[in-house]
Amino acid sequence: EFGYPVLSDEDSGYLGPLAGMITALGQTQADYLMVVPCDCPLLPTDLVQRMLSAIQAEGAEMAVASDGKREQPVVLLMKPALRESMKAFLDAGERKIDFWYAKHHCVVCDFSDQPNAFVNVNTPEQKQQLSEAIAH
Repeated sequence: EFGYPVLSDEDSGYLGPLAGMITALGQTQADYLMVVPCDCPLLPTDLVQRMLSAIQAEGAEMAVASDGKREQPVVLLMKPALRESMKAFLDAGERKIDFWYAKHHCVVCDFSDQPNAFVNVNTPEQKQQLSEAIAH
């Protein structure tokens, strides 16, 4: 509808966010893939830039965002070469993405300077509350 391709998970059944990431990793020609959840409308405008800088500074394979209190495991910037490792992890029955990235050189990128960056909006009530907060 918006002119962008829609990719279906390669694996059948609901296997969680990893399945979608595996599909996207297999489709990209880019050096990195940025993954974000669709229910975070206040993501930082400098998200990719800061995460890429963190990867480059540490020589890491990926970066995960943190709000300063906890990691945001589905806000990831990663190299597509990680696809096979992620697929093997999923095929082994694993689902917790933070268990997967703990096996790799992953840097945590701190966004505590933007405490609302990863707020989730999933209901009409949450949408209304966010709209009101932004308006003030």
